Amino acid sequence: GQRERLMAQIEADMNNTLLYVYRDLSDPELEEFSTFAESADGKAYYQAALAAIRAGLAVGQSSSSLAP
Repeated sequence: GQRERLMAQIEADMNNTLLYVYRDLSDPELEEFSTFAESADGKAYYQAALAAIRAGLAVGQSSSSLAP
């Protein structure tokens, strides 16, 4: 459905978004970010962020079904 297509698009755009957001970081800063992102805590953080996006989409979807 529409929600699944939107989630696929968000996930596909995530890398490009991160590249843009972190474009001004130095190599050592990028290394620190990469180390965090690959750690257990970093993976948990990004899984939680994705779950929050999914929950927001689910709320939006359920709200739209209430509209006349």
